Amino acid sequence: MKKLTAVALTVLLWYLGGMYQNHTLMAFSICAAVVVVILLITSILMCRNVSLSIPNQVRTAYKHTEKAVSIRAVNKGILPVSKMGIVLKINYTGNNKKFRKRFYGNISGKKISRSASPEQNDMEFYFTSPYCGPVDISLKRLTVYDWLSIFAFSKFMNQKETFCVMPFNRNIQIAMPPVGDYTGDPVTLSNSDKKGNDFSEIRQIREYRSGDLYRHIHQNYTARTGILWIKDYMKENDFIFDFVLDTCDSGEPSIEHSDAFFDISYNIISALIQNEAIVILHWFNKDTNHIETHCIAAAEQLDRVFQKFIMTNTKCTPDDISVIYSTISPNKMVFNTNLEWYFAESAVYRFDENDFENELINHIFTLQMRGEHH
Repeated sequence: MKKLTAVALTVLLWYLGGMYQNHTLMAFSICAAVVVVILLITSILMCRNVSLSIPNQVRTAYKHTEKAVSIRAVNKGILPVSKMGIVLKINYTGNNKKFRKRFYGNISGKKISRSASPEQNDMEFYFTSPYCGPVDISLKRLTVYDWLSIFAFSKFMNQKETFCVMPFNRNIQIAMPPVGDYTGDPVTLSNSDKKGNDFSEIRQIREYRSGDLYRHIHQNYTARTGILWIKDYMKENDFIFDFVLDTCDSGEPSIEHSDAFFDISYNIISALIQNEAIVILHWFNKDTNHIETHCIAAAEQLDRVFQKFIMTNTKCTPDDISVIYSTISPNKMVFNTNLEWYFAESAVYRFDENDFENELINHIFTLQMRGEHH
Protein backbone atom coordinates (compact mmCIF):
# COMPACT_ATOMS: atom_id res chain seq x y z
CA MET A 1 0.00 0.00 0.00
CA LYS A 2 2.80 2.40 0.84
CA LYS A 3 4.59 1.77 -2.44
CA LEU A 4 1.42 2.43 -4.46
CA THR A 5 0.85 5.63 -2.52
CA ALA A 6 4.44 6.81 -3.15
CA VAL A 7 4.25 6.06 -6.88
CA ALA A 8 0.81 7.66 -7.21
CA LEU A 9 1.95 10.79 -5.36
CA THR A 10 5.01 11.09 -7.62
CA VAL A 11 2.88 10.78 -10.76
CA LEU A 12 0.36 13.27 -9.40
CA LEU A 13 3.07 15.86 -8.70
CA TRP A 14 4.46 15.41 -12.20
CA TYR A 15 0.97 15.76 -13.70
CA LEU A 16 0.12 18.89 -11.70
CA GLY A 17 3.51 20.46 -12.46
CA GLY A 18 3.03 19.86 -16.18
CA MET A 19 -0.57 21.02 -16.22
CA TYR A 20 0.18 24.29 -14.48
CA GLN A 21 3.72 24.51 -15.88
CA ASN A 22 5.05 24.76 -12.34
CA HIS A 23 8.75 24.01 -12.54
CA THR A 24 9.01 23.62 -8.76
CA LEU A 25 6.43 20.84 -8.67
CA MET A 26 8.06 19.11 -11.63
CA ALA A 27 11.48 19.30 -10.00
CA PHE A 28 10.01 17.98 -6.76
CA SER A 29 8.32 15.11 -8.59
CA ILE A 30 11.63 14.18 -10.27
CA CYS A 31 13.38 14.15 -6.87
CA ALA A 32 10.58 12.00 -5.46
CA ALA A 33 10.93 9.57 -8.36
CA VAL A 34 14.68 9.34 -7.77
CA VAL A 35 14.10 8.66 -4.06
CA VAL A 36 11.55 5.97 -4.86
CA VAL A 37 13.96 4.24 -7.25
CA ILE A 38 16.80 4.47 -4.70
CA LEU A 39 14.62 2.97 -1.95
CA LEU A 40 13.58 0.13 -4.24
CA ILE A 41 17.19 -0.65 -5.20
CA THR A 42 18.44 -0.46 -1.60
CA SER A 43 15.75 -2.90 -0.41
CA ILE A 44 16.90 -5.39 -3.07
CA LEU A 45 20.60 -4.95 -2.27
CA MET A 46 20.06 -5.21 1.49
CA CYS A 47 17.98 -8.36 1.14
CA ARG A 48 20.67 -10.02 -0.95
CA ASN A 49 23.33 -9.21 1.67
CA VAL A 50 21.40 -10.55 4.68
CA SER A 51 21.46 -14.24 5.59
CA LEU A 52 19.74 -16.12 8.41
CA SER A 53 20.65 -19.19 10.45
CA ILE A 54 19.70 -20.96 13.67
CA PRO A 55 22.90 -21.04 15.79
CA ASN A 56 23.90 -23.83 18.16
CA GLN A 57 21.76 -23.72 21.29
CA VAL A 58 19.94 -26.01 23.69
CA ARG A 59 17.45 -27.79 21.47
CA THR A 60 15.25 -29.01 24.31
CA ALA A 61 11.89 -27.52 25.19
CA TYR A 62 9.23 -28.59 27.69
CA LYS A 63 5.56 -29.13 27.13
CA HIS A 64 3.33 -26.09 27.88
CA THR A 65 6.47 -24.04 28.63
CA GLU A 66 7.63 -21.05 26.59
CA LYS A 67 10.85 -21.72 24.72
CA ALA A 68 13.21 -19.01 23.43
CA VAL A 69 14.87 -19.79 20.09
CA SER A 70 17.73 -17.69 18.72
CA ILE A 71 17.83 -16.61 15.07
CA ARG A 72 21.12 -15.20 13.77
CA ALA A 73 21.06 -12.57 11.01
CA VAL A 74 24.31 -11.67 9.26
CA ASN A 75 24.65 -8.55 7.10
CA LYS A 76 27.49 -8.79 4.59
CA GLY A 77 26.78 -5.39 3.07
CA ILE A 78 27.63 -1.82 4.06
CA LEU A 79 24.07 -0.51 4.29
CA PRO A 80 22.35 -0.95 7.66
CA VAL A 81 19.02 -2.76 7.64
CA SER A 82 16.49 -0.87 9.71
CA LYS A 83 13.67 -3.41 9.45
CA MET A 84 13.27 -6.99 8.33
CA GLY A 85 10.59 -9.60 8.74
CA ILE A 86 11.14 -13.33 9.19
CA VAL A 87 8.51 -15.99 8.58
CA LEU A 88 8.97 -19.33 10.32
CA LYS A 89 7.03 -22.55 10.09
CA ILE A 90 6.76 -24.74 13.17
CA ASN A 91 5.38 -28.24 12.83
CA TYR A 92 5.71 -31.62 14.49
CA THR A 93 8.03 -33.98 12.65
CA GLY A 94 6.06 -36.29 10.37
CA ASN A 95 2.77 -34.54 11.18
CA ASN A 96 0.74 -32.02 9.21
CA LYS A 97 -0.14 -29.88 12.22
CA LYS A 98 1.76 -26.65 11.83
CA PHE A 99 1.59 -22.94 12.40
CA ARG A 100 3.50 -19.95 11.12
CA LYS A 101 5.13 -17.31 13.23
CA ARG A 102 6.31 -13.90 12.05
CA PHE A 103 8.62 -11.50 13.86
CA TYR A 104 10.69 -8.43 13.04
CA GLY A 105 14.20 -7.18 13.77
CA ASN A 106 16.98 -4.95 12.47
CA ILE A 107 20.69 -5.26 11.83
CA SER A 108 23.54 -2.85 11.21
CA GLY A 109 25.97 -3.00 8.28
CA LYS A 110 29.56 -4.04 8.60
CA LYS A 111 32.32 -1.50 9.05
CA ILE A 112 33.81 -0.04 5.89
CA SER A 113 37.00 -2.06 6.07
CA ARG A 114 38.24 -5.03 4.09
CA SER A 115 39.34 -6.82 7.22
CA ALA A 116 36.09 -6.25 9.07
CA SER A 117 33.89 -9.28 9.56
CA PRO A 118 30.17 -9.11 8.73
CA GLU A 119 27.98 -7.73 11.48
CA GLN A 120 25.64 -10.24 13.07
CA ASN A 121 22.64 -9.89 15.29
CA ASP A 122 21.03 -12.61 17.41
CA MET A 123 17.31 -12.25 17.88
CA GLU A 124 14.90 -14.39 19.87
CA PHE A 125 11.39 -15.55 19.24
CA TYR A 126 9.26 -17.66 21.57
CA PHE A 127 6.98 -20.61 21.03
CA THR A 128 4.97 -22.85 23.33
CA SER A 129 4.34 -26.47 22.40
CA PRO A 130 1.15 -28.19 23.60
CA TYR A 131 2.49 -31.65 22.70
CA CYS A 132 5.61 -33.74 23.37
CA GLY A 133 7.70 -34.89 20.46
CA PRO A 134 10.21 -33.67 17.87
CA VAL A 135 9.38 -30.21 16.50
CA ASP A 136 10.78 -28.81 13.24
CA ILE A 137 11.44 -25.07 13.09
CA SER A 138 11.96 -23.90 9.51
CA LEU A 139 13.10 -20.51 8.24
CA LYS A 140 10.81 -19.92 5.28
CA ARG A 141 11.04 -16.32 4.12
CA LEU A 142 13.08 -13.19 4.80
CA THR A 143 11.68 -9.76 3.92
CA VAL A 144 13.89 -6.65 4.06
CA TYR A 145 12.37 -3.16 4.07
CA ASP A 146 13.89 0.12 2.95
CA TRP A 147 14.58 2.81 5.53
CA LEU A 148 11.12 4.39 5.07
CA SER A 149 9.37 0.99 4.96
CA ILE A 150 7.89 1.86 1.56
CA PHE A 151 9.41 -0.99 -0.44
CA ALA A 152 10.23 -4.53 0.64
CA PHE A 153 12.10 -7.32 -1.08
CA SER A 154 11.76 -10.97 -0.06
CA LYS A 155 13.65 -14.18 -0.60
CA PHE A 156 12.68 -17.72 0.31
CA MET A 157 14.76 -19.91 2.58
CA ASN A 158 14.84 -23.59 3.39
CA GLN A 159 16.71 -24.11 6.64
CA LYS A 160 15.30 -26.45 9.26
CA GLU A 161 16.33 -27.42 12.79
CA THR A 162 14.64 -29.97 15.05
CA PHE A 163 13.90 -29.37 18.73
CA CYS A 164 12.82 -31.98 21.27
CA VAL A 165 9.74 -31.15 23.35
CA MET A 166 9.92 -33.09 26.62
CA PRO A 167 7.18 -33.90 29.14
CA PHE A 168 7.43 -32.61 32.68
CA ASN A 169 7.34 -34.52 35.96
CA ARG A 170 3.84 -34.87 37.40
CA ASN A 171 4.89 -36.74 40.59
CA ILE A 172 2.54 -39.68 40.12
CA GLN A 173 2.01 -42.20 42.94
CA ILE A 174 3.00 -45.85 42.60
CA ALA A 175 2.50 -48.58 45.20
CA MET A 176 5.64 -50.66 44.71
CA PRO A 177 5.78 -54.49 44.60
CA PRO A 178 7.77 -56.60 47.05
CA VAL A 179 11.49 -55.86 47.10
CA GLY A 180 13.18 -57.69 44.29
CA ASP A 181 15.03 -57.84 41.01
CA TYR A 182 12.56 -57.96 38.11
CA THR A 183 15.14 -58.40 35.39
CA GLY A 184 17.03 -61.29 33.89
CA ASP A 185 20.37 -59.59 34.46
CA PRO A 186 20.95 -57.85 37.83
CA VAL A 187 22.34 -54.32 37.75
CA THR A 188 23.93 -52.75 40.80
CA LEU A 189 24.66 -49.17 41.73
CA SER A 190 26.83 -47.70 44.43
CA ASN A 191 26.58 -44.38 46.22
CA SER A 192 30.36 -44.44 46.39
CA ASP A 193 32.81 -43.41 43.72
CA LYS A 194 35.05 -46.27 44.78
CA LYS A 195 33.93 -49.81 44.06
CA GLY A 196 33.66 -52.18 46.98
CA ASN A 197 34.44 -55.87 47.07
CA ASP A 198 30.86 -56.98 47.46
CA PHE A 199 27.37 -55.59 47.74
CA SER A 200 27.25 -55.77 51.54
CA GLU A 201 30.54 -53.99 52.16
CA ILE A 202 30.19 -51.06 54.59
CA ARG A 203 32.34 -48.14 53.48
CA GLN A 204 31.88 -45.87 56.46
CA ILE A 205 29.51 -44.78 59.21
CA ARG A 206 28.30 -41.18 59.08
CA GLU A 207 25.67 -38.97 60.65
CA TYR A 208 22.13 -39.06 59.33
CA ARG A 209 21.24 -36.58 56.56
CA SER A 210 17.79 -35.62 55.40
CA GLY A 211 16.62 -38.09 52.76
CA ASP A 212 18.57 -41.10 54.06
CA LEU A 213 16.64 -44.35 54.40
CA TYR A 214 15.76 -45.30 57.96
CA ARG A 215 16.61 -48.95 57.33
CA HIS A 216 20.25 -47.87 56.91
CA ILE A 217 20.48 -46.58 60.49
CA HIS A 218 23.29 -48.18 62.49
CA GLN A 219 21.39 -49.29 65.58
CA ASN A 220 24.39 -49.91 67.89
CA TYR A 221 26.15 -46.57 67.29
CA THR A 222 22.85 -44.71 67.44
CA ALA A 223 21.99 -46.31 70.81
CA ARG A 224 25.41 -45.50 72.27
CA THR A 225 25.64 -41.88 71.21
CA GLY A 226 22.00 -40.76 71.03
CA ILE A 227 22.70 -39.46 67.49
CA LEU A 228 21.38 -41.03 64.31
CA TRP A 229 24.20 -42.76 62.42
CA ILE A 230 23.91 -44.18 58.89
CA LYS A 231 25.69 -47.17 57.36
CA ASP A 232 27.09 -45.90 54.06
CA TYR A 233 27.71 -48.94 51.92
CA MET A 234 27.41 -50.52 48.52
CA LYS A 235 24.37 -52.66 47.94
CA GLU A 236 22.10 -53.99 45.29
CA ASN A 237 19.07 -51.77 44.78
CA ASP A 238 15.73 -52.89 46.19
CA PHE A 239 13.96 -52.55 42.85
CA ILE A 240 15.37 -53.28 39.42
CA PHE A 241 12.96 -53.38 36.49
CA ASP A 242 13.21 -54.35 32.85
CA PHE A 243 11.01 -51.76 31.14
CA VAL A 244 9.97 -52.18 27.50
CA LEU A 245 8.60 -49.30 25.45
CA ASP A 246 6.56 -51.25 22.93
CA THR A 247 6.23 -48.97 19.89
CA CYS A 248 4.69 -51.60 17.63
CA ASP A 249 1.71 -49.91 15.96
CA SER A 250 -0.17 -50.85 12.80
CA GLY A 251 -1.25 -47.30 11.98
CA GLU A 252 0.13 -43.75 11.95
CA PRO A 253 -0.46 -42.28 15.43
CA SER A 254 -1.80 -38.76 15.75
CA ILE A 255 0.26 -36.10 17.47
CA GLU A 256 -2.18 -36.24 20.41
CA HIS A 257 -1.68 -39.99 20.75
CA SER A 258 2.13 -39.71 20.52
CA ASP A 259 2.03 -36.97 23.14
CA ALA A 260 0.09 -39.22 25.51
CA PHE A 261 2.53 -42.09 24.94
CA PHE A 262 5.59 -39.91 25.64
CA ASP A 263 4.06 -38.15 28.65
CA ILE A 264 2.78 -41.28 30.38
CA SER A 265 5.87 -43.43 29.85
CA TYR A 266 8.17 -40.63 31.03
CA ASN A 267 6.19 -40.13 34.23
CA ILE A 268 6.00 -43.84 35.00
CA ILE A 269 9.78 -44.17 34.75
CA SER A 270 10.28 -40.96 36.74
CA ALA A 271 8.06 -42.26 39.54
CA LEU A 272 9.96 -45.55 39.66
CA ILE A 273 13.26 -43.69 39.98
CA GLN A 274 11.83 -41.56 42.78
CA ASN A 275 11.09 -44.84 44.56
CA GLU A 276 14.81 -45.66 44.35
CA ALA A 277 14.40 -48.16 41.53
CA ILE A 278 16.75 -48.85 38.67
CA VAL A 279 15.06 -49.02 35.28
CA ILE A 280 16.62 -50.99 32.42
CA LEU A 281 14.87 -49.34 29.48
CA HIS A 282 14.50 -51.15 26.14
CA TRP A 283 13.18 -49.95 22.78
CA PHE A 284 13.62 -50.73 19.10
CA ASN A 285 15.68 -48.34 16.95
CA LYS A 286 14.41 -48.43 13.37
CA ASP A 287 17.39 -46.50 11.99
CA THR A 288 19.94 -49.01 13.28
CA ASN A 289 17.53 -51.97 13.20
CA HIS A 290 18.49 -53.17 16.66
CA ILE A 291 17.39 -52.97 20.29
CA GLU A 292 18.63 -50.13 22.46
CA THR A 293 19.06 -50.68 26.19
CA HIS A 294 19.78 -47.97 28.76
CA CYS A 295 20.21 -48.17 32.52
CA ILE A 296 18.46 -45.30 34.32
CA ALA A 297 18.87 -44.59 38.02
CA ALA A 298 18.63 -40.79 38.28
CA ALA A 299 16.47 -37.98 36.93
CA GLU A 300 19.36 -36.53 34.90
CA GLN A 301 19.86 -39.88 33.17
CA LEU A 302 16.16 -40.15 32.45
CA ASP A 303 16.02 -36.76 30.73
CA ARG A 304 19.06 -37.56 28.59
CA VAL A 305 17.86 -41.04 27.59
CA PHE A 306 14.25 -40.06 27.05
CA GLN A 307 15.26 -37.18 24.80
CA LYS A 308 17.15 -39.72 22.69
CA PHE A 309 14.06 -41.94 22.62
CA ILE A 310 11.80 -39.11 21.41
CA MET A 311 14.23 -38.19 18.64
CA THR A 312 14.64 -41.81 17.45
CA ASN A 313 12.56 -43.51 14.79
CA THR A 314 11.06 -46.34 16.87
CA LYS A 315 8.44 -47.73 14.50
CA CYS A 316 8.63 -51.50 14.60
CA THR A 317 6.79 -54.72 13.82
CA PRO A 318 5.68 -57.44 16.26
CA ASP A 319 8.68 -59.50 15.13
CA ASP A 320 11.06 -56.66 16.00
CA ILE A 321 9.67 -56.20 19.50
CA SER A 322 9.51 -59.97 20.13
CA VAL A 323 13.31 -59.98 20.20
CA ILE A 324 13.19 -57.93 23.40
CA TYR A 325 10.55 -60.13 25.02
CA SER A 326 12.53 -63.28 24.33
CA THR A 327 15.65 -62.06 26.12
CA ILE A 328 14.36 -60.47 29.34
CA SER A 329 12.56 -61.56 32.49
CA PRO A 330 8.83 -62.47 32.33
CA ASN A 331 8.47 -60.10 35.29
CA LYS A 332 9.18 -57.19 32.97
CA MET A 333 7.28 -53.93 32.80
CA VAL A 334 5.72 -52.92 29.46
CA PHE A 335 4.06 -49.78 28.17
CA ASN A 336 2.66 -49.93 24.65
CA THR A 337 1.15 -47.60 22.07
CA ASN A 338 -2.37 -48.60 23.15
CA LEU A 339 -1.48 -46.75 26.38
CA GLU A 340 -1.60 -50.03 28.30
CA TRP A 341 0.74 -50.57 31.24
CA TYR A 342 1.71 -54.11 32.27
CA PHE A 343 3.86 -55.49 35.05
CA ALA A 344 4.82 -59.17 35.39
CA GLU A 345 2.25 -60.05 32.70
CA SER A 346 -0.54 -58.40 34.70
CA ALA A 347 -2.38 -55.27 33.59
CA VAL A 348 -1.65 -52.23 35.76
CA TYR A 349 -3.73 -49.59 33.99
CA ARG A 350 -5.03 -48.53 30.59
CA PHE A 351 -4.97 -44.79 30.04
CA ASP A 352 -7.46 -42.64 28.18
CA GLU A 353 -5.77 -40.50 25.51
CA ASN A 354 -8.17 -37.63 26.23
CA ASP A 355 -7.91 -37.72 30.03
CA PHE A 356 -4.47 -39.15 30.82
CA GLU A 357 -3.22 -35.96 32.52
CA ASN A 358 -5.92 -36.23 35.19
CA GLU A 359 -5.40 -39.97 35.49
CA LEU A 360 -1.68 -39.54 36.15
CA ILE A 361 -2.31 -37.02 38.91
CA ASN A 362 -5.36 -38.50 40.63
CA HIS A 363 -4.72 -42.24 40.47
CA ILE A 364 -2.55 -44.46 42.70
CA PHE A 365 -1.04 -47.24 40.58
CA THR A 366 -0.44 -50.58 42.29
CA LEU A 367 2.25 -52.95 41.05
CA GLN A 368 1.51 -56.54 41.95
CA MET A 369 2.60 -59.92 40.70
CA ARG A 370 0.21 -62.31 38.97
CA GLY A 371 -1.93 -64.04 41.58
CA GLU A 372 -1.34 -61.44 44.30
CA HIS A 373 -4.27 -59.76 45.99
CA HIS A 374 -4.66 -56.50 47.89
